[in-house]
Amino acid sequence: SGQRRDAATALTLALAREPERAELLEATLDAIIDLAGAERGMLLLPGEEGLVPKAWRGFPAGADAARFAGSTTALAQAMRTRRPVVAHDL
Repeated sequence: SGQRRDAATALTLALAREPERAELLEATLDAIIDLAGAERGMLLLPGEEGLVPKAWRGFPAGADAARFAGSTTALAQAMRTRRPVVAHDL
Protein backbone atom coordinates (compact mmCIF):
# COMPACT_ATOMS: atom_id res chain seq x y z
CA SER A 1 0.00 0.00 0.00
CA GLY A 2 1.02 3.62 -0.36
CA GLN A 3 1.10 4.07 3.42
CA ARG A 4 3.59 1.21 3.85
CA ARG A 5 5.73 2.55 1.02
CA ASP A 6 5.76 6.01 2.62
CA ALA A 7 6.66 4.49 5.99
CA ALA A 8 9.45 2.43 4.44
CA THR A 9 10.82 5.50 2.66
CA ALA A 10 10.75 7.50 5.90
CA LEU A 11 12.49 4.61 7.69
CA THR A 12 15.21 4.41 5.04
CA LEU A 13 15.89 8.14 5.32
CA ALA A 14 15.93 8.03 9.13
CA LEU A 15 18.29 5.05 9.22
CA ALA A 16 20.66 6.74 6.78
CA ARG A 17 21.14 9.51 9.37
CA GLU A 18 22.25 7.08 12.12
CA PRO A 19 26.06 6.83 12.02
CA GLU A 20 26.48 4.64 15.11
CA ARG A 21 25.48 0.99 15.18
CA ALA A 22 23.70 1.18 18.56
CA GLU A 23 21.55 4.08 17.43
CA LEU A 24 20.89 2.33 14.12
CA LEU A 25 19.64 -0.79 15.91
CA GLU A 26 17.43 1.28 18.22
CA ALA A 27 16.02 3.29 15.30
CA THR A 28 15.37 0.07 13.38
CA LEU A 29 13.54 -1.48 16.32
CA ASP A 30 11.49 1.69 16.85
CA ALA A 31 10.45 1.61 13.20
CA ILE A 32 9.55 -2.08 13.31
CA ILE A 33 7.44 -1.57 16.44
CA ASP A 34 5.72 1.41 14.84
CA LEU A 35 5.03 -0.37 11.54
CA ALA A 36 3.77 -3.49 13.32
CA GLY A 37 1.59 -1.50 15.70
CA ALA A 38 3.26 -3.33 18.58
CA GLU A 39 3.58 -2.24 22.20
CA ARG A 40 7.04 -3.69 22.77
CA GLY A 41 9.88 -5.42 21.01
CA MET A 42 13.38 -6.74 21.31
CA LEU A 43 16.15 -7.06 18.75
CA LEU A 44 18.43 -10.03 19.37
CA LEU A 45 21.67 -10.66 17.51
CA PRO A 46 24.00 -13.67 17.61
CA GLY A 47 26.76 -13.41 20.19
CA GLU A 48 29.47 -15.66 21.59
CA GLU A 49 27.02 -17.32 23.99
CA GLY A 50 23.88 -17.35 21.86
CA LEU A 51 21.42 -14.58 21.11
CA VAL A 52 22.06 -11.26 22.83
CA PRO A 53 19.50 -8.44 23.21
CA LYS A 54 20.90 -5.34 21.49
CA ALA A 55 17.83 -3.09 21.60
CA TRP A 56 14.49 -3.29 23.40
CA ARG A 57 11.42 -1.16 24.01
CA GLY A 58 8.34 -1.45 26.20
CA PHE A 59 9.73 -3.70 28.91
CA PRO A 60 9.36 -2.75 32.61
CA ALA A 61 11.91 -0.31 34.04
CA GLY A 62 14.76 -2.21 35.63
CA ALA A 63 14.07 -5.35 33.62
CA ASP A 64 17.24 -7.25 32.85
CA ALA A 65 16.92 -7.50 29.08
CA ALA A 66 20.37 -9.07 28.93
CA ARG A 67 18.74 -12.27 30.20
CA PHE A 68 16.11 -13.04 27.62
CA ALA A 69 13.50 -15.48 28.84
CA GLY A 70 11.14 -15.41 25.89
CA SER A 71 10.04 -18.08 23.50
CA THR A 72 13.02 -20.16 22.54
CA THR A 73 10.82 -21.91 19.97
CA ALA A 74 10.32 -18.67 18.04
CA LEU A 75 14.02 -17.88 18.32
CA ALA A 76 14.99 -21.32 17.06
CA GLN A 77 12.63 -20.88 14.10
CA ALA A 78 14.18 -17.50 13.25
CA MET A 79 17.69 -18.93 13.44
CA ARG A 80 16.77 -22.02 11.38
CA THR A 81 14.92 -20.14 8.62
CA ARG A 82 17.10 -16.98 8.76
CA ARG A 83 13.86 -14.96 8.68
CA PRO A 84 12.23 -12.68 11.26
CA VAL A 85 9.53 -14.04 13.51
CA VAL A 86 6.79 -11.81 14.85
CA ALA A 87 4.96 -13.09 17.92
CA HIS A 88 1.65 -11.68 19.10
CA ASP A 89 0.06 -11.94 22.54
CA LEU A 90 -3.59 -12.57 21.74
